[in-house]
Amino acid sequence: MTDRPTRLAPCSSCARDTKHDLLATRRVGEPVQIGEKPDEIADIGDNSYILLECCGCGTVVLRHDYEDYTNSETTTRYYPPLIYRHQPKWLNAIPDTLSSLLREVYASLAADAPRLSVMGVRALVDMVMTEKVGDIGTFEQKLEELESKGFIGRLNREHL
Repeated sequence: MTDRPTRLAPCSSCARDTKHDLLATRRVGEPVQIGEKPDEIADIGDNSYILLECCGCGTVVLRHDYEDYTNSETTTRYYPPLIYRHQPKWLNAIPDTLSSLLREVYASLAADAPRLSVMGVRALVDMVMTEKVGDIGTFEQKLEELESKGFIGRLNREHL
């Protein structure tokens, strides 16, 4: 048992919010030039860096809170980034061309790049469709062919 202060924080390893020991903190103002003279500066935001250790698994993470005074918003980021979706165990069982792209999709999710993740999933689906029915035209044409050959049903086609 430790006598350090704790706080609730997300843990990628435990895949949920857990108690974390507070290991260290540092708060730094962000000076910005507001005029032409060297001494015309002002703080427009604060950066708080908080080093945390999960009480469950011992994983250490750095939390960065940035408070922007110009719009009264606080942005929080974790380093390494939080992993919301872990790679599936069967990833090594699929062909290398698909598994390498799927690894990139999971990396983009971990880097908080949702648009990039969606583009990767779209490319992955297109690769699988081309493998099953050939390069017969557009995405929609491939979906129609997948349905006609019985690989997917009508509802699956509509969802895709």
